[in-house]
Amino acid sequence: MQQHLRIFLIIAFFLTGYSTLSAQDESSATDSLSGEIRGIIRHSFIHWMDPIVPSALVGIDYRIGDHKYLRHELAYIFDLGYEEPQALTSLSGFRLRTAYRKYHQAPQLSRRLIGYLEFSADYRYLDVGIDGDFRRDAGNFRQRINYHLWQHSVSLNLLAGMTVPIGAKWLADFGVGGGVRLNHRRYSEVPDDALFITNGVWYLWNYDSRADYSFAISMPIILALCYQW
Repeated sequence: MQQHLRIFLIIAFFLTGYSTLSAQDESSATDSLSGEIRGIIRHSFIHWMDPIVPSALVGIDYRIGDHKYLRHELAYIFDLGYEEPQALTSLSGFRLRTAYRKYHQAPQLSRRLIGYLEFSADYRYLDVGIDGDFRRDAGNFRQRINYHLWQHSVSLNLLAGMTVPIGAKWLADFGVGGGVRLNHRRYSEVPDDALFITNGVWYLWNYDSRADYSFAISMPIILALCYQW
């Protein structure tokens, strides 16, 4: 079921991008007259530096109106060894994001700083393997047990930032914001008498068989290199 859900989300993601391309074609004539940027291809650097869930993220922006752009992003999450070795045994997943951005001025192929406001919706899936220490037999002995965590997350965010030209066709994109994230966690089973103690990292991946849905604060950051046309 989870595999089918991931396939459906990826298909929906690219269908949305296709419909946006069609909308862009209809407005190409006005784009050429106004001189406003029609599209941007981006690669995020900040996601490589995420100490918890590092990822390689790419995206594409399309003009959908005056000063208005829609962006679709796809990221692959993997383990870069940032976590303590005794805590994490595997990490994989992906992220899909769609963002609506409105610039304060018309973004053009020129050397000019331009601010913006952005609203984004984000889906993230994680598959994490963890080594944890558990008490067994009413605390008579300890045992290290490998368990898995599967997490689905949906977040809504509002961001503000600016683009900085660094050449005729290149720009740097900076932004920061906040929002709310809804998480759904599921853990693999461990023996009934096992009581979780620690996994070596006090604030992450703690085993809790009762965990289900929870809310958290999200603080997205944008730091990306972009090619524009």
